[in-house]
Amino acid sequence: MLKFYVVETHRVQQIWKDVEDMLAKAMAHSGGEYSLEQLKVMLTQGKQTLCVGAEDDLKIKCALTIEWINYPNDRVAFITAIGGRTDKLGFKQFEN
Repeated sequence: MLKFYVVETHRVQQIWKDVEDMLAKAMAHSGGEYSLEQLKVMLTQGKQTLCVGAEDDLKIKCALTIEWINYPNDRVAFITAIGGRTDKLGFKQFEN
């Protein structure tokens, strides 16, 4: 089963090589809103959040990026990119 981890902004550069290809495939379907390099900058600046799904051996199987949107009564996690492999159980664990 995958466990999801939030990557702190100061660790994005360190882990980027492990998630770059996964996110590049997702960005191919983004409609050109921003590039993969621009996404990386937003992650390192804390404008978006990087989460990774890893197995017990900490091998990363999937990555997703989130833009948090704050409303007066709600906080919404808008997934901006998702790549790699997961299943319904793994995604449920992410939701929790």
